Amino acid sequence: MDDPATLRMMEEEELKSLKQLTEIKNRKLLDSVIATYCEIGMCNYSTILMMYQEQLKASKKELTW
Repeated sequence: MDDPATLRMMEEEELKSLKQLTEIKNRKLLDSVIATYCEIGMCNYSTILMMYQEQLKASKKELTW
């Protein structure tokens, strides 16, 4: 991409995600998400944050009848 406006928006989103990732308390889950998504080439801060949040939400759900 060579559109400056789009690149700036992407940079801002990545920086915002990085800042949120530095405040995460569940390091074990974060490490797992990083390993999983970096292994398949999706190693950017916004993806890692989004998938961490989804994994955290899923880990708190319980199966009920």
